[in-house]
Amino acid sequence: MFLLALKSRTRRCGMPQVKVGVLGRIVAGNDLGWFVEVVDDSAGSTGGYYILTFDQADRSGLAYDNWVESLGDVRRYFQESRWAIDWLS
Repeated sequence: MFLLALKSRTRRCGMPQVKVGVLGRIVAGNDLGWFVEVVDDSAGSTGGYYILTFDQADRSGLAYDNWVESLGDVRRYFQESRWAIDWLS
């Protein structure tokens, strides 16, 4: 029952659900237990999206960033990472 509820919160139409500007905990896939946030810089200097990962919910400790060109690329990144996300907002 929990697994079905988790899937409904993290996936839609077979593609990972992506929320921009919202912190989420990675509950399945690569980087299990870490936190992720997608930052929209499409109107900024990079013209794309940052995918930020943190080992702590308060964004302290270890942190990494990746950049992709489009929201579709963000979804593919999540899919390739096999992420299921529990969005915190």
